[in-house]
Amino acid sequence: MLRFKRDDGTSYPEWEEKRLEDIVLFLDEKRKPITSNLRNKGIYPYYGASGIIDYVDEYIFDEELVLLSEDGANIIDRNYPVCYIAKGKYWVNNHAHVLKSKEGLNNYLLKELLEKIDYKKYNSGTAQPKLNQETCRKLVVNIPCLEEQQKIADFLSEVDNIIAMSEKEIESLEMQKKGAMQKIFSHEVRFKADDGSEYPEWEEKKISELFNISAGGDIDREKCTSEKTDSNIYPVYANAITKNGLYGYTDTFKIDGETITVTGRGDVGIAKARKEKYYPIVRLLVLTPKNKLDVLFFEAVINKIKFYEEYTGVPQLTAPQIGKMKVKFPCLEEQQKIADLLSEFDNAIEYAKEELEVWMNIKKGLLQQMFE
Repeated sequence: MLRFKRDDGTSYPEWEEKRLEDIVLFLDEKRKPITSNLRNKGIYPYYGASGIIDYVDEYIFDEELVLLSEDGANIIDRNYPVCYIAKGKYWVNNHAHVLKSKEGLNNYLLKELLEKIDYKKYNSGTAQPKLNQETCRKLVVNIPCLEEQQKIADFLSEVDNIIAMSEKEIESLEMQKKGAMQKIFSHEVRFKADDGSEYPEWEEKKISELFNISAGGDIDREKCTSEKTDSNIYPVYANAITKNGLYGYTDTFKIDGETITVTGRGDVGIAKARKEKYYPIVRLLVLTPKNKLDVLFFEAVINKIKFYEEYTGVPQLTAPQIGKMKVKFPCLEEQQKIADLLSEFDNAIEYAKEELEVWMNIKKGLLQQMFE
């Protein structure tokens, strides 16, 4: 277990086990749901079980408090309550416990301690798991002395500040890219040739006129591995958006060259340019250029299309549906200049995300060592 020490190098006392009711005050009697006609009409956060769900023009609380979700009303994973710190002026409905730390307990540390609890065994109910106040009061946590609490909180706050800055950097880069794309695709900004001359006006064609369109098929799962091996060197891409659709690796490939894959079911219409040998499976659509064009540029073009307008029922996208879509595009030279600009943004965003992941893993490792 990772422990802090006093400035003189001596150890702090061992952590003590305490019930939650002994270290916090429950302010649940002040929370209340709000009528729908008042929602989305103000500047004050409206908190539910999973965080901010709206903004309102009134508030109940005006201090830093810890909120612990009481039930799964607004939670995707209903087996794990959410715990977070609320600051400033805000409203809380009856789906989150409102906890006020008693003197000597740091809110940041309280949040971390509560997040380490396995709530599955405490939830009551089946269809709608619930962490009622009676059970919540009896939850047991280990807490250090006040001085060590403050050192832990200060240290983790520094890590969180770095994480927050990384998240803001990613958000800023994504907004810059979005703004650049809006100007480019609205023709507010045009690139010029190296000699200063104007490029021709953009053309409009159906996607089927520009690409051959096919769909991924089946693959023998026994021939796939989750990681790359000496024999399984070719990526297998499926109809998914996580990990860029990477399903695994196999020993053969179907596609070789510059192409674009487009998700065909669920989150449809997500395009990804690929310049490699790979094996597409299930409903993943593969667009192979009929003539020379820049796949990175057309990735951006396709990602701007609102495909959901083309189907009803279960979200899905077929080759004929995407093929009849019309897109506007410039000459190859201007395509490449646009793609180069967007690639610069993508590279910067990817680097920032990698840095964020590093710090997230550092924090995770520290928490495991501190609260194991």
